[in-house]
Amino acid sequence: MAGVFSALWVALFAVAGASLISHIPIPAMAASILLICWGLVDRRGIRALFRVSRAEFFVMALTCLATLLLELQTAIYAGVLASLFFYLKRTSQPRVQQWREGDEDVLRVGGSIFFGASHYLQTRLQRTEGLRVVIDAQQINFIDYSGVEMLHQEARRLGRQGRLLILRNARPQVIEELNKLEGPQNCPILFED
Repeated sequence: MAGVFSALWVALFAVAGASLISHIPIPAMAASILLICWGLVDRRGIRALFRVSRAEFFVMALTCLATLLLELQTAIYAGVLASLFFYLKRTSQPRVQQWREGDEDVLRVGGSIFFGASHYLQTRLQRTEGLRVVIDAQQINFIDYSGVEMLHQEARRLGRQGRLLILRNARPQVIEELNKLEGPQNCPILFED
């Protein structure tokens, strides 16, 4: 309700005070606009953003700077592209915790396996030495074709070496995607609960 009254007061002042506003010097209006804008800047939030995420702070700073130097539309594109770059960089290297349990190398993958992350995970799988290579897939929500193909490829490579690739705690939709490539009978990956 306060917003409605504010809008009505502004409209009333604009209609009734238009002749008064025309006498205010433009530099004074610019100064008052800058003063209002300065009050809108959340300095505490900006400092917190700098401490928490340098990448997000960089995106904010780039967007602000681009807004001052370029057209607004171009500045927004610059901010979106910078944000997309950092997102792809972060998701292309999923969190992988790796440890050894007897003859098993266990990799807990946190994140989706998609075209951007496949190469990173494949490199981690190729460094394993255990007879059983276990991927704890509990945190894998999504896998695309390149991820499916890479896991099949690694399972066959390990099989030629007399080793096994096992997915443990995989979600049903992940198992379904992995079985689609060659059918459940020919899938070289073993699944465990």
